[in-house]
Amino acid sequence: MDTGLKYRRNGTSFLRFRRSGLAALAMLFAAPLVHASNIVVSSPFAGEAGDGLSRGFYILNYAGTNLGTVTLGYVSFTPGSYSTSLTARLGTYDGSLLGTATSSNTLNTTETLVTFDFGGVAVPTGSTITFKQAIVSGPGSVFYDTGTTATDNVRETNGTAAPLDTFRRNQVGIIVTQAAGAATPEPSTLLLFLPALAGMLILRKQKA
Repeated sequence: MDTGLKYRRNGTSFLRFRRSGLAALAMLFAAPLVHASNIVVSSPFAGEAGDGLSRGFYILNYAGTNLGTVTLGYVSFTPGSYSTSLTARLGTYDGSLLGTATSSNTLNTTETLVTFDFGGVAVPTGSTITFKQAIVSGPGSVFYDTGTTATDNVRETNGTAAPLDTFRRNQVGIIVTQAAGAATPEPSTLLLFLPALAGMLILRKQKA
């Protein structure tokens, strides 16, 4: 691609410079230059059974703008095929429904990471999100990993009664992501390109 370093005072070379410059400008605006991490909450897994699915949990001051996926660690002492569901609500256990996701997995005494996909449903930043778990089908009981370390803004509760059930502990093994949004060019990168754009305009004026 002609960068303009070989610019000569003839129509052909000037047009090559101008077109290549405009192409570079189009590429700059089209390219996603900012890629924020999509992990909103991450808390280590213990790798073993914790509490039954009748116990809920919630996240305070959610830092994302949408709810993508929620990954939990599941164990069953009755191995087999299970279908489990996770229901997310805004604010409280009887709050506005964000969605219910279902996942089917083979569970056994070795922890299996189970991911529930909420499809990037919008969530106001700073919200509280409550989660209810349930067994849809399966031959026995399921237990979820309650983690190893206290985590800011994550709370496990004794049940799922509204509004927010009795506090049990401030840890759950969990990974929460938000769906990736449209990236935008960094302002600093655009500013670096402005002198080149100005140069192209000046050359065009001189040629005219």
